[in-house]
Amino acid sequence: MLGRLYKKEDEFLSEKSKLRKSVEEIDLKLANKQKEIDLWEKKYAEGKEFLSTVEAHGHPMDKQYERIRRALAKTLATR
Repeated sequence: MLGRLYKKEDEFLSEKSKLRKSVEEIDLKLANKQKEIDLWEKKYAEGKEFLSTVEAHGHPMDKQYERIRRALAKTLATR
């Protein structure tokens, strides 16, 4: 009787150890996913900030296009 109780206790301790390891693995995966989420949120914020800057000041290519357009219009007007 006592032997069976010790065997059962060993089984429970083994199961507890397995469950603890599983929980630790899940916690580690969760922490890694949180880091990934934080990284994507940072990239999103940087992209949003860049977009706001571009919208406020115009795209650099727009300015170059505008200079070329004016030069072309001036050249055609003098001919």
